Amino acid sequence: MTNQRKNCINCGGPLDRSKEKCIYCGTATDFETKKKITLVLKNKKFRITGLYPILIGMGIAIVLNIYLFAFNNLSETQLVGFTPLWFFLIIFGLYGYFAEFLMNRIIDGKGKNIPDAYNKWVAEFVKRHLFIGLVLALILSPFSFIKTRNSLLVAFTGSVIWGILLLIFFMGIFPAL
Repeated sequence: MTNQRKNCINCGGPLDRSKEKCIYCGTATDFETKKKITLVLKNKKFRITGLYPILIGMGIAIVLNIYLFAFNNLSETQLVGFTPLWFFLIIFGLYGYFAEFLMNRIIDGKGKNIPDAYNKWVAEFVKRHLFIGLVLALILSPFSFIKTRNSLLVAFTGSVIWGILLLIFFMGIFPAL
């Protein structure tokens, strides 16, 4: 089964049959020894068509439920308490999609790792759309220093960073408003 595989299940890059690991993401090409949950999470197609959309959908469903149906029944403290949950789910999904996009850029030779691919993408985007590019560069700034080729880890780390910023906002700035 492994010998028939032409592309890495994790990043989608072409496999070199003489290597034990994918040259783009470092994933082992022998998936027979992996546990089933690892196989599922390492599957790029599952992440793009299943995991990330489900997480974004769950986050949006929570937001809609809170603000359309339960808003009058919740205190301000409860509303603030639910925000990190839906925020994390949505950011994780969006960051996951963008990490997959950057991995595709690495495979296409437009970067050697996530920060390199991100910095090159930002430079190209800012040339075409200055204001939007600068805003996106700020929002997506965690990609400039997360040095891994694992899109799940990049999405998780970016979500945690934004979660910490949200916590700082709720603990430091929000009470003063």
